[in-house]
Amino acid sequence: MKRPITGILAASAAAPYLGTLSLLIQGVFGSSHSSHSLYAPDIIEGFILVLTFGSLGLLIYGLPLILAFSIAALILHAIKAERSALPVCLGSLIGLCFGAFFAASDMQDEWPLFLGCFVSGAICGWIYWRIALRKQADDADLLHQKAM
Repeated sequence: MKRPITGILAASAAAPYLGTLSLLIQGVFGSSHSSHSLYAPDIIEGFILVLTFGSLGLLIYGLPLILAFSIAALILHAIKAERSALPVCLGSLIGLCFGAFFAASDMQDEWPLFLGCFVSGAICGWIYWRIALRKQADDADLLHQKAM
């Protein structure tokens, strides 16, 4: 039970930072004229921007993210998912839901926000899968791999 809880917390904590990073990438490459895109002239300011807005997002949306990822984890546990595709799809869906929430005022012009939320949700789903669902190798397998 420790691994799923750790996976939920890690995915929930990573989501705001990945979302902020995706908005920064959109702003730097000029692919978005959205009010949600961010811009930083150099890497240090970009790093500070991601830390600042990511932490703010974690404070504001941390509990809803934990709730959403907990529901997704219960679904994955109920259907006994072992492959990475389903957690990635559920993470993407959670990201799209948060993107729809942020872009509710003007859906038509905010498609880059949806893309950023989709990608960051997919990465969070992969993080959850990697921590909570991925099978651990047996000690015998590890010894066999080292011998080769």
